Amino acid sequence: MTSVDAVLVCARLGLAAVFLLSAAAKIVDLRGAMHAVAAFGAPRLLARPIGVLLPIVECGIALLLASATLNWWGATAAIGLLLAFTVAITVSLARGKTPPCHCFGQFHAKPIGWSTVVRNAVIALPAGVILVLSDNRSGRQTSLMSVVVIAGALILAGFIGRKIWGGREKSDADVVEGLPMGAPAPPFRLPTPTGRTVALERLICERALTALVFSEPACPECRGLASDIARWQSQYATTVTIVLITRSGERTQDMPTDHGRLDHVLLQQGWEIAEQYKVPGTPGAVLVRREGTIASLVALGRPAIEKLLASAIER
Repeated sequence: MTSVDAVLVCARLGLAAVFLLSAAAKIVDLRGAMHAVAAFGAPRLLARPIGVLLPIVECGIALLLASATLNWWGATAAIGLLLAFTVAITVSLARGKTPPCHCFGQFHAKPIGWSTVVRNAVIALPAGVILVLSDNRSGRQTSLMSVVVIAGALILAGFIGRKIWGGREKSDADVVEGLPMGAPAPPFRLPTPTGRTVALERLICERALTALVFSEPACPECRGLASDIARWQSQYATTVTIVLITRSGERTQDMPTDHGRLDHVLLQQGWEIAEQYKVPGTPGAVLVRREGTIASLVALGRPAIEKLLASAIER
């Protein structure tokens, strides 16, 4: 076996393993995969079939890559799927949305960022190696030209999307449907940064409404949110209990703010509580009534959350 053959085999098997892992993780967490598809903007009627179809397609790509004669087609399909993922991520980021990526199921479920785009590019490198080293010369030339054209179109689409949506202020359009109004709020018990466990029923009994605000350290708009939440907790102290739910490992409670100490900070392990409340991105918030039922749609973005809290005092 020549060195070129060795590189080709490593690229094929390595990429096949990545796609098999991704498919297996989605199969184990099909519900999360469907939720992620919906969070990226797919219509609800299509979220389920797409969520089911994705792991099947990934398994098919892995089998093609493992084949000694069909690996060129597997590499082409891999790049096509990665480009589709990348354009969806780029458009979401350009709009200021950071829904959780379930590319590897619960093994690695976290909100998207520009690092997700870089990761996709790194995963695509072995596919490019396969296309370059493959014996299929005519197909190789066609696929490389197609990749260049599609990549250029996606970069242009991302640039245009950033120009159109990147600087746009959040508006009432950043209110999306979560759990049905009046539906029971999913119960939970979460630790605080100090290790104390707090249950939902303990939080909602304090005031008529409780706002669950979901944050994520990788979310650009969430940076500095602690100071806003401390201000809101002071401003709405008599009407709304405001609870910050972030990821385990964050030290949000210790962050200095301009409005005093930050209360009611809870830590989820990954994205499990946000998923239960169908919050598709961060920062996101939903109101819960004292009797334990959902009282609002999901507000996405700091301005939309502030409007939600302001509307709460009018109820």
